[in-house]
Amino acid sequence: MLKESDSLQETLHLLILKTLQRGPNDGFGIRVHIQAASDERCVWRRDPFIRHSIGWNESDLLKVHGRLLTTDRGHVITRLTNAGFKRLSEAEESWATLMKSVGKVLYA
Repeated sequence: MLKESDSLQETLHLLILKTLQRGPNDGFGIRVHIQAASDERCVWRRDPFIRHSIGWNESDLLKVHGRLLTTDRGHVITRLTNAGFKRLSEAEESWATLMKSVGKVLYA
């Protein structure tokens, strides 16, 4: 069961993992996809460096796929590892359970 403070962070993790399921991307691309797919309802003001903002390290759920050097600092292209795909599956199941529980309360 999620602690109250974990719910929003876990939701962000799910959205990031789901976006990376589509293929490797950088933090900016992940943010743009989430915003566009949510009809601009899921928006954050600054472009977080995804891997650091969520505290996952390279050997864990995400792996550096490459670098896009279109700017001075470049963008790190990240992809899911096998553990990342497994975590996505677990997160989707958890989300479905949570939504079912919320639905029971809303429509009771």
